[in-house]
Amino acid sequence: MHPLIVSRQQLISWVIVTGIGFAFWLASDILWGLGAGIIVFSQFIIMTPAERSRALTKRDLAAGVIFIGILIGCGFVAEHYFSQDTMRAVEHLMRHPAIVIPFWAGCVCLMYRRWRLSDGTHPSTA
Repeated sequence: MHPLIVSRQQLISWVIVTGIGFAFWLASDILWGLGAGIIVFSQFIIMTPAERSRALTKRDLAAGVIFIGILIGCGFVAEHYFSQDTMRAVEHLMRHPAIVIPFWAGCVCLMYRRWRLSDGTHPSTA
């Protein structure tokens, strides 16, 4: 299996945009949603033009709809069964730097590894 090709410019742009998204996630109650949107958008930076222009398969579309449905369902269930104090505590935990910073670092490490594998300079590709 060959990894998808990621150029140096894509890698640098992705790291900057993703870093801004994670910083917004940590910043305040208002900006964390924007940060999540930026993180999702940053995935389009590393896609090749062929990946961005190809049509969605029925399987991909069904998986996306099911995933979004599960997320919405979990939100309704959580809002109905858990108190507001519990929900605030979970939100605080998910925005805590001890959670967000290692998650960001892991994302950057995995993207760097993908770039190295696609570049051909990683020892495992020799």
